[in-house]
This record gives sequence, structure tokens and C-alpha cells, in this order.
Amino acid sequence: MDFKSEEWRNLVANSGFKVTPGFGKRIKGRIVLQNWATGVNFRNIKIRELQ
Repeated sequence: MDFKSEEWRNLVANSGFKVTPGFGKRIKGRIVLQNWATGVNFRNIKIRELQ
């Protein structure tokens, strides 16, 4: 998906993230893993560049 496309902007605008400034506008940056509930563990995470 092209994060600069009109389609992407429409998807964000019609989602719960529309109130989050800057959501979906960066194409580079840090990766964040969030713990939405207690007892979450992450392991064997592999990150690769999409082409």
C-alpha cells in the first residue's frame, strides 16, 4: 500500500485513528511493540524490508 495515496488517506480518515495526529504518514521510523493487556510476551521477532 502506498502511504501517500488518496486511498490510504481515506482509509485513515474513516478509521479510529483519524484523531491521532500523524498516523500513517511516516514511511520510515521506529518499530513499537505494544502491550495492550497484561501477560503479553514477544519472542522470535523477525523484521524484513518489504519490496
